[in-house]
Amino acid sequence: MLYYLGYVEKWGVGTLMVWEECMKNGNGEPTFESNGSFKVILKSKFFPFEEGTEEKIVKRLRRKPMTRRELEKLLGIRESTAKKYLGILQAKGIVRKIGRGKKVKYALSF
Repeated sequence: MLYYLGYVEKWGVGTLMVWEECMKNGNGEPTFESNGSFKVILKSKFFPFEEGTEEKIVKRLRRKPMTRRELEKLLGIRESTAKKYLGILQAKGIVRKIGRGKKVKYALSF
C-alpha cells in the first residue's frame, strides 16, 4: 500500500537491506510476518536470552534504574534469583551497577 501511495521508492528493497545488515552484524536472520499487519522480529547478539527472568529485568530497567529489591517486588522473585540474574546480565555487559552499598541501583549499560 505504501508503495502505491508513493511513500516507498522501490518494492522490497528495505526488507532486503534489513536482512543483509542483520546477517552482516552477526545478529542472525530476521523474521518477517504479515497477517493484516507487517511485523519484523530482529534477533540481537546483545540480548542472547529467551523470554524469561532476564528479559523481564531488562524490560524494567529500560524504564529507569532500580534497586535489586524493587526488581524482586515487581517481578515476584526471590533475592537469590534476582542476584543470580543480575550477575549474569552484568557479566554479559548488559547491566551495570550505579552507586554502592544498600542504595545500589542497576541500569542498562547502553
